[in-house]
Amino acid sequence: AAASTGGASYSSQSAQMATFNNASRSALQLNGSTYLNVGNPSKLQLTAGTVEAWIKTSNAGSGDRLIFTKNGSFELKLIDNKLTLYNFGTSLHTIIQPDLYLNDNRWHHVALAFGSGTASIYVDGKQVGSNSYTYSSPNPTANNVTIGGWNGYSQPTNAAIDEVRIWNRKLTGDEIKNYNTYPIDQGNLPAGLVAYFPMDEGSGSTVFDKTANPTNASIIGTANWAGPVQSSANNQGFAQLGGSTSRVGDNYMVFANQNDANNKANPLGGTGISTVSITTAA
Repeated sequence: AAASTGGASYSSQSAQMATFNNASRSALQLNGSTYLNVGNPSKLQLTAGTVEAWIKTSNAGSGDRLIFTKNGSFELKLIDNKLTLYNFGTSLHTIIQPDLYLNDNRWHHVALAFGSGTASIYVDGKQVGSNSYTYSSPNPTANNVTIGGWNGYSQPTNAAIDEVRIWNRKLTGDEIKNYNTYPIDQGNLPAGLVAYFPMDEGSGSTVFDKTANPTNASIIGTANWAGPVQSSANNQGFAQLGGSTSRVGDNYMVFANQNDANNKANPLGGTGISTVSITTAA
């Protein structure tokens, strides 16, 4: 059924909802003086790849604040809370959209896919800004991968971060839309995923890489863990509705049909699958 309210159109559809026990799920809170050092293994020395994460901030800090970087290879950051791409080949910053602020204290999925001389940026599963940006990685073998800052960097990011993934190939838009909707089944990792940090430790100073050839990340500074993730009223969970994706509740997922619910929710421990009615913007 479709309806119009205040000029906006909405539609209702039947969907399948699975609930989860997320008591063990957490996120890492970067407090403006903390960052992650992943190191410089050969598997992360990329001239083509994809880096993605969920981030949440009410104010990442003024000026230049990193999300993830490998000096000489790739970098995605916030400048005054606006998503920004840095090109090491040209030493130029590109603010993706002048009005695209991410400091609304809600979870957002961000992704940088690069390779073959171009890069694409995605927010919440949708490509933003230009269809592709000129991009190059002139020195991929140098320097460590870091998240939220790096050694000597004076402005680490103030944000919660979760589900960090690094791929050794440039994902398509459809792949990013699909993978950002739910935690990856650690028993069945997809091809090309070379580093995966679910951030579910909840304590300690190490974040564990869940791939077959792991490179664990060290927390530099004070480790602050936010969890269980669903304890915050502003947190959203993973949801998929027939190709339209959003995070809507950290202890449940919504799927377009029973087959999707069985195939994706069950391997991750989803239970209590039931039919619900969902209203979305058309």
